[in-house]
Amino acid sequence: MPEFDADRPEVLARARASGVTGIVAIGYDLPSSRHAVALADQETDMYACVGIHPHHAADTTDQALAELERLGSHARVVGIGEIGLDYYRNRSPRDVQEMALRAQLRLADALGLPVSVHDRDAHADTMHILADDAGRLPAVVLHCFSGDAAMAAEAWARGYYTAVGGPVTYPNADALRGWLAA
Repeated sequence: MPEFDADRPEVLARARASGVTGIVAIGYDLPSSRHAVALADQETDMYACVGIHPHHAADTTDQALAELERLGSHARVVGIGEIGLDYYRNRSPRDVQEMALRAQLRLADALGLPVSVHDRDAHADTMHILADDAGRLPAVVLHCFSGDAAMAAEAWARGYYTAVGGPVTYPNADALRGWLAA
């Protein structure tokens, strides 16, 4: 994102000094996906994911998917994302979010790329769609995972990865912290 351009060199230098050996810039719409690919071209230890976030699901047109396919074919692109469902903010109708998610899962399959999946208050629908459409993908990452222990067990049984982010620090996340500690 351009708003991070000012201190990006310093942030990257601190990351490298701390032992970080690879960074993935993740797109959430076409402009940010283009930017992620451009960053990956500039930095030898940076890679990109390209995709359309559920907040922007209405932008998932045939033309947008064609551009994502072109971007996704770039040598520095390592996945399709951030894609998924977000019923918390509901900035796009649910049926449009589902269409966008399914289309991008098909794209990931066609390109042989893993996916980074956003799921906010849409656990059952996300898992149902992934069961239908993610079977041949090299990997599925449920990023910023906020499901419960049963959902985590189901995800792990399917071979998915779960990544826990900032929400684990929220005061109402006792259950999440509890099953993580187990």
